[in-house]
Amino acid sequence: MNLKKLGIVLLVLAMLIFAVGCAKKAPPAPAPEPVAVPEPAPAPEPAPVEPPKEVVKEEVKPVAPASGSVKYSDTGFDPAEVKVAVGATVTWENTAKVPLLISEKTKTIVSKRTVPGEKVETTFTKAGTFEYINAVKANHKGKVVVE
Repeated sequence: MNLKKLGIVLLVLAMLIFAVGCAKKAPPAPAPEPVAVPEPAPAPEPAPVEPPKEVVKEEVKPVAPASGSVKYSDTGFDPAEVKVAVGATVTWENTAKVPLLISEKTKTIVSKRTVPGEKVETTFTKAGTFEYINAVKANHKGKVVVE
């Protein structure tokens, strides 16, 4: 009986080996394919920024007039100051009840006695400030600024 037992054991063992060898094996799972991850597009380069241009404010001087006019009354010169351009002519008109004698240190302004209603003119050929008075009433003063 020993032989019988041994034969059975061998038979069982052979069937086991056969069963394992014949068993349908599932094919191995395929390796996952790598997923292509798109690279992010590069950020666009910012446009060059120019610094703001400096605004230069030019000093705008008013243009001096080509002529000026001063009226003289019993209370003085009106206007007391007149601005004109080089080459301009200034006219003084005596509207007072008394004579007018314009007097100026440098004698640029014509010193001429005028009676009421009369006018006198002077043309200024160089820049400067020319102060004058009425020689009859010295407290009546005026100024011509030539630019």
